[in-house]
Amino acid sequence: MLITRILKQIVCTAAITLLTFGCGDDSTSPPSTGSVSGKITFVGTQPDSGAVYINAAALYPIMGPTDYYEELEVAPSQTEATYRLEGMNFGTYAAIAVSWKDRTDPRHTILGMYGTSEATGDTLPDPVVLSSEFPDATDIDIVADYGRFAPPAAPATSGTISGTVTFSGTWPSEQVYVVASLSWPMTGMPALSDPLSPDHLEYAIRDLAFGEYKMVGVFTYPSMTMLGRWPDPVTVSADQPVITEIDVVAEGE
Repeated sequence: MLITRILKQIVCTAAITLLTFGCGDDSTSPPSTGSVSGKITFVGTQPDSGAVYINAAALYPIMGPTDYYEELEVAPSQTEATYRLEGMNFGTYAAIAVSWKDRTDPRHTILGMYGTSEATGDTLPDPVVLSSEFPDATDIDIVADYGRFAPPAAPATSGTISGTVTFSGTWPSEQVYVVASLSWPMTGMPALSDPLSPDHLEYAIRDLAFGEYKMVGVFTYPSMTMLGRWPDPVTVSADQPVITEIDVVAEGE
């Protein structure tokens, strides 16, 4: 009797165990996102101020912020680094790119892309496809050239006015210049172009301070006789430091 009761208990326990563990679902849930990983080889000298980014873009050419990006910590002395972008939606990514962002410039400079090669002249990136069957793209290696980054140009501190003189009449015996003056009548010495000649009537007045030039005209020197002038004031500024096509009509005796 006791033995029978013990056997029944064992059978019941085994049955419960089988119900609990033996009939479970051995399958795993399919992944819902993917990743891209690889190695970056750096060429050249890292710029002074900025950071390296890895980017994944669904569209190419890259015209704005990419679909996925991450800043990488890369020391100036490093020639190689690894990366991994995770949590990416399935689909085709037209470009996996390494970029440099200068701290003073909102734009990114592409240093290299997966599938491109300067050696072979291949400038188009290879696409990378992520799917539930193949969620992780590995060995997406990229060569990044720091030399592709050009530091932002320093803001202009002076400007230039240039153009052509149309001359008629007798050429003066004195030297002829195009002058630019912030005041009219002129007070003090104006800015001068190089001397003109009948065979050389294009001019440029360089290193001009920013401001509104009330007089741009053709004068003889040293008598400072005006032979012709531009009819309107000309403004040189940091936003527009180079002013062209200020063409002056001048007339000699």
